[in-house]
Amino acid sequence: MINKVVAAAFMTLLASMMPPSVVRGRYLAIGASETIGVGLDNGQSYPYIVGETCSLKAVVVAVDAEPSLEQQVSVGATDDVTLLLDINNVRLDLNEVRLRSQAILKTMAYARHALLVLMPPTTEIPGFSRLPQQIRQRWWQDELIVTKAAHRIGIPVIRLTISAHVGALFQPDGIHPTEIAQHYMAAIIARNLNDGRCSESAGDQ
Repeated sequence: MINKVVAAAFMTLLASMMPPSVVRGRYLAIGASETIGVGLDNGQSYPYIVGETCSLKAVVVAVDAEPSLEQQVSVGATDDVTLLLDINNVRLDLNEVRLRSQAILKTMAYARHALLVLMPPTTEIPGFSRLPQQIRQRWWQDELIVTKAAHRIGIPVIRLTISAHVGALFQPDGIHPTEIAQHYMAAIIARNLNDGRCSESAGDQ
């Protein structure tokens, strides 16, 4: 009995001497296949890289091939959150895009830090540059609607850009980011999220 008491006391003392967890909150990444990391191993997509870099618990809020604006998310005051606007949203009519973007962005506004992330122009993504002009035009309309809504609510907007090494950024389908591209995306997001305090190591791997 004494040994158990001593052991319990020792464990309590040891726990009190341990440093607090370095995780400072959650990082909610809303998106679609690019956010999930389709074609890559688990943990290789940008949410997990940003989470590790920023000492945040990464939570992916995405379904492959489903519009990111349809995702349901609960946001807390200590959360950081991004919405990556994907091309799947063209499946919604323009009125749905307006209504859903307002709803999800208003929810994101409760977060500690929120960011709307736009994909590179369709002309810079090999798989999307081959899409019919009508679809590419519609994607541009979606971006315009959601960007305006973000500005009204006060959520910053950034656009991902393409480096000179385009061939290394896309998987064979010409659409989904490679592991290199995921680190590249994470670096850009980390520089703009959380007031830039967690960008030191993102993208350096």
